[in-house]
Amino acid sequence: MSRYQRLVSTSLQCQRFHAAAGCLKSKTGAEHRWLERHLKDPFVRATKQHNYRCRSAFKLLEIDDKHKVLRPGLSVIDCGAAPGAWSQVAVQRVNALGTGECTRLAPRRTRQC
Repeated sequence: MSRYQRLVSTSLQCQRFHAAAGCLKSKTGAEHRWLERHLKDPFVRATKQHNYRCRSAFKLLEIDDKHKVLRPGLSVIDCGAAPGAWSQVAVQRVNALGTGECTRLAPRRTRQC
C-alpha cells in the first residue's frame, strides 16, 4: 500500500468517526419533549396516512374548505416552496384531469454591476 493510499484511508476513517460521534450526542430535555409532542401530534400521523410531505398541507385544506380558493382548472404557481405539501394539495384540488403537473419557480437572481 502506497503512502498516498494510507493517508487517504486514514482521512476517510477520521471522517466516518466524526460523523458517527455526532449521532452519539445525547439530546437535551427540550429536544426530547419536542420530539414526544411531535410524534403524538394527530396531524403528523395524518400526514403519513395521506402521504403528504408535511403537516402544513392540512392548513391549506382547511383554508380551501372555508374560502373555496382552489377550483378545478385554475393555474397555481408555487414560488420557492419547500417541502412542497401545498403543491401536493393544489395539484389534487385544482387539477381535474389528474396529470399531476405543478409549476415551481426558482428565485430570480439579479446581477450586480
